Amino acid sequence: MCMRVFFVLWMVALPAALSAQTICVDPGHGGDDPGAVSCGLNEKDINLDTGLRLRDLLQGAGFTALMTRDTDVFIPLAGRADYANSNGADRFVSIHANANDGTPATGTETYCATNAASNAIDLRDKIQAEMIIAWGLADRGGKTANFTVLTATAMPATLSEMGFVNNCAVDATYLSSPEHLQEAAAAHLRAIQLHYGQNPTDTGTARGAVFEDQGQGADDMSIRLAGAQVIVLETEDSALAEGVEALWSFTLPPGAYTLQASLVGYQTNSRNCQVAANATAWCSVGLFPEQGQEDAGVDAGVDAGADAGVDAGADAGEDDAGQEDGDGTDGGHGMEPEDGCDCASGGGSSSLLVGMMLLAGLGFWAGRRRLAIAAIFFASLTSIQAKAGDLEIQDATPLRKGAFTAPVLSPDGRQLLFASPGLDALFLVRLDDEKPQPRLLARGPRVGFKPAWSADGRRVVLRDPKRPFAAKPSWIDLNGEQLGQAPLAWPLRVEQVDDAIWMVGPLGRQRLDPGRDRYFAPRLSPHGRYLIFEGLVSGLHLLRIKDGRLFSLGAGHHPAFGGPDDGLLVFDQSRDDGHRIMAGGLFVCSLSDTDPSCQPLTHGTPSIEQHPSLSADGLRLSYVTEDGQLWLARLAKTRK
Repeated sequence: MCMRVFFVLWMVALPAALSAQTICVDPGHGGDDPGAVSCGLNEKDINLDTGLRLRDLLQGAGFTALMTRDTDVFIPLAGRADYANSNGADRFVSIHANANDGTPATGTETYCATNAASNAIDLRDKIQAEMIIAWGLADRGGKTANFTVLTATAMPATLSEMGFVNNCAVDATYLSSPEHLQEAAAAHLRAIQLHYGQNPTDTGTARGAVFEDQGQGADDMSIRLAGAQVIVLETEDSALAEGVEALWSFTLPPGAYTLQASLVGYQTNSRNCQVAANATAWCSVGLFPEQGQEDAGVDAGVDAGADAGVDAGADAGEDDAGQEDGDGTDGGHGMEPEDGCDCASGGGSSSLLVGMMLLAGLGFWAGRRRLAIAAIFFASLTSIQAKAGDLEIQDATPLRKGAFTAPVLSPDGRQLLFASPGLDALFLVRLDDEKPQPRLLARGPRVGFKPAWSADGRRVVLRDPKRPFAAKPSWIDLNGEQLGQAPLAWPLRVEQVDDAIWMVGPLGRQRLDPGRDRYFAPRLSPHGRYLIFEGLVSGLHLLRIKDGRLFSLGAGHHPAFGGPDDGLLVFDQSRDDGHRIMAGGLFVCSLSDTDPSCQPLTHGTPSIEQHPSLSADGLRLSYVTEDGQLWLARLAKTRK
């Protein structure tokens, strides 16, 4: 009995212990959305600069930092929120700069959602206080607003308006200064640390070794150079590399520094080092011998693909918190025309292997050897324009007024799951009742994030709150009772790991996404015929299982399968102004052995429809509008 109680308490305490780990940093605007423009400044550039600095500081302080964007690209607001939710982020911090009409205003203000929980309010207030200390601009206070990234995220979220871009005399001088942007990033870090009960200091540590660079950077630090002198160029502090490990150390205020190392007989070299408060940054420096290095170049040893690991011991490995660790992203926001979506099909040399692995997995599972060893022909790459369809929404009826989101119809279309705005409560309603009344089914972090039904509609699958698309899910019955870990519907497991989509099956592990973007939220269709996932920049991607053919559907969010044999796909598409979704509607795609044929179901006027869901027969459709109202409708052939 005691062990059982201990296990339950441990499981309850585990999320709290992990909750300080993952912060999603969201630099507002980007790409062809510049944000506020004035005084020679583009808001998007200020936001990205500050966000990257904050990412580096968070990593240096021991947090895991996610970035909704790390280059100058446009990311829709819905995609930013979905990305944070799909990665199980614990806090969402959006970075912006302000502007106003008329006489330029001045000051700093920080937002959370109108109905935010106390922990979001606490984080907002701490960011506001630390920014006022750092910059000393007018204190415009902590405010509330229903910006999309504050309401669509499943974690406490804030949005900082650091200063006014159009105040050239005061605020813009801060927003244009690298030193002041570093102060702003450090202020956000301190606020996050205080929010989590940490005691941030005003200094951090730069530490490392001096070694002879043998052409492999820090991958080979076997020859240490004791006695070398290391200087911080910005402060003129100096230290000697001491002991057999040739280690040196500096205590510095948070910021970016240039460390220069020199030793008689070696070429002087330097490297940049980012120091975070209350953290240690490893910044070892490699030196080339002077003799025989005429062709090496003065900077040949700087960060030569090295600094790959973190090692606080004698080997003094590097952490390189500021180095990019993902694939690049394509430019442009990829928004599709209002009359449909562009569905481009494509793939690489691995597409055939993907199809074969998927079929092999299904074949071994079903005991069909011929299917398991079948060779699949992969069609040549093409681009197509989606065809007009003949489906429409009929008999749309408001089901429930209030603040709700993310409905999910049961396979038979007779029951409906839906969530609270923060996705921390999951409700169930039986649609065939004379007066359908919802009841609470589950409460907890992210219980409303993309739940799924069992095939018989008697159980509900819940995702892991920390790793929604990597850990195996659990399920509950329709009374909310825990039933343990849900068995896989197929012998194949599809995971989201490190911004990539992976399949794990009988033939091993295979990457499924096309690269060049950061991908998330993979979902197999109920009958295992298709896989859908999203790219931050590139939008939705559909993989047809039987031949491994990949289709790019373009901009879209919240996809859901339905119809006989997984024959239909619905999703929403939206347009935003960088703060709120301003327009949007639903799309439906007919899936077949040829190319997907997609068409708009709604046009976003006068309402903005989102989060569609289909029944297994494809006849019943549910969705929500921007006012939080649930709708139920029929999906039928267009009336002539």
